[in-house]
Amino acid sequence: MDNTEIGINDGLFHQLGLGIIPAVVYSNADIDKQSIIKENRGKSGIYRWTNLISGKSYVGSSINLGRRLRQYFNYTFLTRPHNKGMVINRALLKYGFSSFKLEILEYCDKDITISREQYYLDILNPEYNILEKAGSSAGYKHTEEALVKIRSNLIKMNAEKGIKVGVLDINTNVTTTYDSIRKAAEAIGCAKYAISFNEKQQVKTGVIKALKGKYIISIVRDK
Repeated sequence: MDNTEIGINDGLFHQLGLGIIPAVVYSNADIDKQSIIKENRGKSGIYRWTNLISGKSYVGSSINLGRRLRQYFNYTFLTRPHNKGMVINRALLKYGFSSFKLEILEYCDKDITISREQYYLDILNPEYNILEKAGSSAGYKHTEEALVKIRSNLIKMNAEKGIKVGVLDINTNVTTTYDSIRKAAEAIGCAKYAISFNEKQQVKTGVIKALKGKYIISIVRDK
């Protein structure tokens, strides 16, 4: 029976995922671990984790699926500070791999993995995906508590390295350190006073506010 026979229009048909036929399905990620890593080594494509208990899913892509999927089975990788915040990582740790099905939605050329991932994000709306745009963290919103921890870690790191200014780009989660306010200002395209003012406001109000909507600043001055 096709979708027209059961009265489902094309849009809903795809939203439900009924029109997607995965290239490969691993029904038990725990049992199929070795096959998952071996069979996808050096291949590029789009994958989906599906929680067999809740039905929630996560869509991702990689130009080396074998390496990327192997990381999911690495406890140390999943629990690293910059990784453990990902919803899919927490779910895998909570439920265990035997509670997940892994699908390779499609294999594709390396040059189009991001665009194909976006295609599946749009039609499947996977619950574990925080970001709406493939290959970007632009849709991620840090909580105030997370921002405080981020700034504290930056200050500690800067003090240990003797660096005066730490700049975290919250869109990419990349931290860069500079040995002066001037250099930091030039790098992110703002005036020096903007960085100083941002820090003073953080100290005064206790609220972490991203400079230019994307940079978390920490300054360590020599005593």
